[in-house]
Amino acid sequence: MSPGATQNQWYAPAHVRMPHDASVFVASLPTHLDEPELQSRLLEHLGQFATIKHLKLIKDNRGAICAFVQAENATQARSLIDACNHSFFMDRTIRCERARAFRTLLIAWAPNANSDEERQPVRLRRLKNGRYVSVTQGPEALIDSNQMTFFSGPREDDPLCGEGLLFPNGFSRDDFSSFKTLLESFGPMEYLVPYDPAVAAQHHQHRQFGQQDGNESDEATGPGTLNVRSGEEGTVDMWAAKWAHRNDAVAVMQGSLDGLFDVFFAFF
Repeated sequence: MSPGATQNQWYAPAHVRMPHDASVFVASLPTHLDEPELQSRLLEHLGQFATIKHLKLIKDNRGAICAFVQAENATQARSLIDACNHSFFMDRTIRCERARAFRTLLIAWAPNANSDEERQPVRLRRLKNGRYVSVTQGPEALIDSNQMTFFSGPREDDPLCGEGLLFPNGFSRDDFSSFKTLLESFGPMEYLVPYDPAVAAQHHQHRQFGQQDGNESDEATGPGTLNVRSGEEGTVDMWAAKWAHRNDAVAVMQGSLDGLFDVFFAFF
């Protein structure tokens, strides 16, 4: 979303992970309505063709409005696109296409991450709103605090609820198992592979479609095409990690992993 943009959002329950292939991008929406009325009318219009689980309106600083719409499944999303693309809505012809959300992150080790002297306990816990994760480092991580800001009870599908996930010895470059467990705790992943900037540069050249009208692109490289990028001692400097659900990738981005990793969205 561009600087100065505003958004009106309606979400499905926080703990529900929506399938990424059921998301639809809707462009060329009318601008003369206020956001609550536009949202209501758009939900009514699109709801004729699919069950809408989530709708987010985005208005950029030029006044243009688009929407990201989450259908119940990929089949319904396809039906929605077929029925509504170039359809007439509030005296405008709207455009509908598959939304492509960023789900891939580049994760680099912080400068002192491989130093035994710098290793500290780390605990991750799901916040009560269900969307974000609190990361505690140092001696405080060893204390199981039952604060109201956290989910109090465990959920089988989320190791970050309840007491959360504790890494008593922190992380180091040669401890891939803990590193992988950390990333998988945010949600199911499609791959975690060493990052090759040369391969990513090739794919970056092909991400122009959709960027001019706000539709996020997520045409990421599959793990089979990536090569190992190694450090001086044969360790990997940076990893490409792709989650099955965008919200999980966003949670990693918004988690306070400073001092452990540098995290960036991968725009390829």
